[in-house]
Amino acid sequence: RLEFAGLSNQLLAADGFLTPELDVLAGSCRKAARYLNLALERLGGRDLSKAQEALSNHSLVELFRVGFGLALKVKWEAERWIKESWFYDQDLDVDFWGERWGGVLGGLLARRPKLYVGGQEGEEYKDFEWLLELSECSEVLRRLMVLDGLMARIAESYPLDKEWTESSGITFRPFLFNLWGRLLLGLDPGYSGLTPGEAKSFFEILRGRSKKPPYVIDPFRERFVSDFMSHTGDADPEAASILKDTLKGEFRP
Repeated sequence: RLEFAGLSNQLLAADGFLTPELDVLAGSCRKAARYLNLALERLGGRDLSKAQEALSNHSLVELFRVGFGLALKVKWEAERWIKESWFYDQDLDVDFWGERWGGVLGGLLARRPKLYVGGQEGEEYKDFEWLLELSECSEVLRRLMVLDGLMARIAESYPLDKEWTESSGITFRPFLFNLWGRLLLGLDPGYSGLTPGEAKSFFEILRGRSKKPPYVIDPFRERFVSDFMSHTGDADPEAASILKDTLKGEFRP
């Protein structure tokens, strides 16, 4: 108990809290416990006997550093990518990736990396606690990397209008769907939205002979994916597989 209290006090001092309120104290204890749990899972899975062994052989400070180091590893990967990313070069912020993916990326880029939970448990972000949480964030990061690379190539073929990138509230989905919709309709390529009449024609094409829900649009899902995959050139197989899976998941016109 004394050792855990000492660790929590170190975290409070590192965060600049000299005379913290009760809720701040509780938050510091939760942070310590979550990163300790992360370290114990890394060292012994969810085997309680191995967790006890790790606690006997290592100080809590050492275990905390292991857990926090795992989160930092994902954070540093995100930071390295951001510096070379297409969307960052366009002066777009993390909101470009939508609420969930943008939230995940924003959490990783925080001074101390956090897990985006979107308001669950009364908070938008929390400290990492499980390896699965880190794995899911890494997966999101991979998806963003391949999508970002795809959009960089697309923008070479169909240059962006600076006015579009400076519009408020834009995300990657209109980038993909507006362009694809315009090409499907035989319109001039671009990223501006469809008119009501054009949108009606677009959905009539997607729905084909389906007159009422649920509409059968799966054939166009494959076309959507293949049309964008044609821009990837000689992408490595793993990146191509991730991109294909991501595009399939995002086909929600």
